[in-house]
Amino acid sequence: MELFSKIEDAIAIVRYPKGVHKQVGMYHRGETVYIAHSGGYVRIVQRFGKETELMTAHPDIKVVDYDATNVVEERGVLKYKA
Repeated sequence: MELFSKIEDAIAIVRYPKGVHKQVGMYHRGETVYIAHSGGYVRIVQRFGKETELMTAHPDIKVVDYDATNVVEERGVLKYKA
C-alpha cells in the first residue's frame, strides 16, 4: 500500500470559494500530486486549455500557483518525480 508523503519544500497557493486564498503543503502518492485540505488530501487534476489555474478533484478548489522542485508538469498534469 502506498501512503501519502509530504513533498519537502513544496508549497501551493490555493483559491477556495468566496475568494479565500491559502498557502498549503503538497503531497504525493506514487506520481500523483495532492494538496492538503480539511485534514485530508485533494488530488490536483490538470490545467485546462490556457487556464492559469490547475483544477483539483474538488470543483470549488483551484491551485493558483506552486513551487516544487520534484514536481513536473506533463501535458497539463502535475507528476511527482523523485
